[in-house]
Amino acid sequence: MQIKSAQLPVANRTFAPVEQELATVRIGPICAVPDVLRSLGQDPTVVLGEIGIDPRLFDDPDNLISYAARARILGHCAAKTGCRHFGLLIGERGGLQGFGVVGLLARYSIDVATALQRLVRFFHLHTRGSGVSLSVAGELATLRYDIHQPNVEAVEQLGEAAVAAMFNVLRSLCGSDWRPIEIRFAHRAPRDLQ
Repeated sequence: MQIKSAQLPVANRTFAPVEQELATVRIGPICAVPDVLRSLGQDPTVVLGEIGIDPRLFDDPDNLISYAARARILGHCAAKTGCRHFGLLIGERGGLQGFGVVGLLARYSIDVATALQRLVRFFHLHTRGSGVSLSVAGELATLRYDIHQPNVEAVEQLGEAAVAAMFNVLRSLCGSDWRPIEIRFAHRAPRDLQ
């Protein structure tokens, strides 16, 4: 992917941390939770019920939950299934469709640069409690996901889901031939890299 700095200025959107339970997010990016639970041999009604979540919440990707509740869902599911990469499994099923109107704005942009600018600029419409930023240096573009919420549980699950979903977003915008130079996670490498 070749992007010139003149075509794509640096885009950053930062927000002050808000109260953990007040920060909201659309359920869209994690709508795959029931399916992934079933694929791992678990009953979504039972697993989600243990933390007071009605599985029907996942029926509409525009349903809102607190950022803290999303973290609890991913953390509990990872613990219950014993799958340390549960967030990664959720993220790999995600993409632009999970971001609602923000995803549509990106998808129907005239080029990749505009799509990424729109994603960054309007990400707050999708979630409060985290953000994305884009920086460009020559032909290198870096897309970053940051959690702004203090004391969030299951940060590694949230981060892995976000990184995998952003990979899918970039692949859909840039084409199937696109290859990233590097993908980074904000935690130590797992014991089993498979």
